[in-house]
Amino acid sequence: MKEVLPLINHELVDKAVIQIGEENCPDVVDAIIDFLKNKKIRRAKDSGNETFEKVAAKYGGGYFQQLRPAKIENIFQTPLERLRALIKNDDIVIIYGVRDLNRITKSTRGHYFIGVKKDGVLHLFDGQSGEYLELGSTRSSEYINFIRSKFNKEFKSEEGGGFRFLIVR
Repeated sequence: MKEVLPLINHELVDKAVIQIGEENCPDVVDAIIDFLKNKKIRRAKDSGNETFEKVAAKYGGGYFQQLRPAKIENIFQTPLERLRALIKNDDIVIIYGVRDLNRITKSTRGHYFIGVKKDGVLHLFDGQSGEYLELGSTRSSEYINFIRSKFNKEFKSEEGGGFRFLIVR
């Protein structure tokens, strides 16, 4: 998957690598899931953002659940570390990071990306930027930088910020 990831939302134009879209993360997520399930590579379209309901309907329904940090056995876990503990091996999840939140209406603007758990490791794929990260049992500077680029920490999970996830069916 790491090798395929940059192909999904980038193309070569006049010997320069160009990003296809900057607000097409739902279609990028769709292309990644298609590859993970069917081994078919396709480029994402330059499409707009989509609601939670529309994305959830494509992948078996349900709703995006809020991820909150937690303290388990006296050890602090970030929301994505918590996600790693909540899902089973081979689960594919769509993760949504809140980048902007209207505190009155609770409407959000954010970014979708993919997580897959294999052998206890949460693999994170952002096809829009071409980034890939493995979240094992330790936090690296790469992890911190990856996470910071996916959400705005000003908005806390208690008020609807942070991360949400949906298990793909």
